[in-house]
Amino acid sequence: MAIITVQRGYGSGGDEVARLAAERLHLPLLDRQITSAVAVRAGVSEETLREATKSPSLLTRMAELLARYPMDDLLSWSMAGLPPVPPPTHEQYRKLIDEFIREVAAREDCVILGHGAQVVLKDHPRVLRVFLVAPFPYRVQRVMLEEGLDRKAAEQKVAQFDRDWRAFFQTQYGIDWVDTRHYDLIINLGRIGQEAAVDMIVRAAQAIDQFPR
Repeated sequence: MAIITVQRGYGSGGDEVARLAAERLHLPLLDRQITSAVAVRAGVSEETLREATKSPSLLTRMAELLARYPMDDLLSWSMAGLPPVPPPTHEQYRKLIDEFIREVAAREDCVILGHGAQVVLKDHPRVLRVFLVAPFPYRVQRVMLEEGLDRKAAEQKVAQFDRDWRAFFQTQYGIDWVDTRHYDLIINLGRIGQEAAVDMIVRAAQAIDQFPR
């Protein structure tokens, strides 16, 4: 099988595709679980870490955010014998996220949604890096329907997420997140439905072990 990383455009429907692919492959889907585990390891509030990942602009305030939540020994976590490390800077926070992703990938096959996993695991021999995209109008329409927003508000929200993700990947990893070289499989959900997209991911994941490296 494979470790599947899924990056998606906001409003594309990629979250649902990732969930369905994980179910079809009988693999765990990791998204919020990553944030929860790392928050415990760092001894900070999960909400603090969620806030810090919403927008790259917040990363510059990571030290201030973490300072609001003192280390709690009762929440310290030492998976695989590693001691909890309080991250005073956003660089150390990202290191904890990256280390956790590598630890999971070393233990088991799984589907990882977001968190820059396609970059963190780019050299893993059995990773399948998936990018789920869709045209801007398609995503705007989905956001309007799912979140009850008018068109202008939906357009602003989708555009803001695109800017945030571009800035995040450029700042943290020095890459353009839409550069096709960072993915093995790119699916346009605006042209290919969710069911067909799941089929493509499943077939690609099953082929990983058979492909010579």
